[in-house]
Amino acid sequence: MAKTITFLKENAVRVYTGMSVIFRDHSEALNVSELAPKFNGCYATNNSVLCFIHKDEVFVTPYTNATVRALKAAGFRKSEFYVPFSNGDYPQTEQSMWRTLLAKAREEN
Repeated sequence: MAKTITFLKENAVRVYTGMSVIFRDHSEALNVSELAPKFNGCYATNNSVLCFIHKDEVFVTPYTNATVRALKAAGFRKSEFYVPFSNGDYPQTEQSMWRTLLAKAREEN
C-alpha cells in the first residue's frame, strides 16, 4: 500500500524551534525557523535520516526507500538542508517515539 502524506507525518517526529534535543553531553534548543519558508515541499537526507517539510511543518523520520518513493510521488523535491537527529542527536521529549521509528525502519529496510 502506498504511503500517504498523512501516514508519513504520523510516522515521523514533528520538529519545531525550541524543541529540546539531546547531543552526546548536553541538551540544546533546536532552531528550524528558517527551514520551512525556504524548503516547503522538499526533503533532505543524512546518515539514514530523512527530513521533509510540508505546509510549513518540519518532520523527521528514519530513511526508508518506501518513504522516499512516497515523497517523490507526492511531488516533494530532494534538496540539501540541515537534517535533525542525523548525527546521534535525538529529541528529548519524543525519545521513545524516535526509537520506535528507528526500530520500524530497520525492520523495513
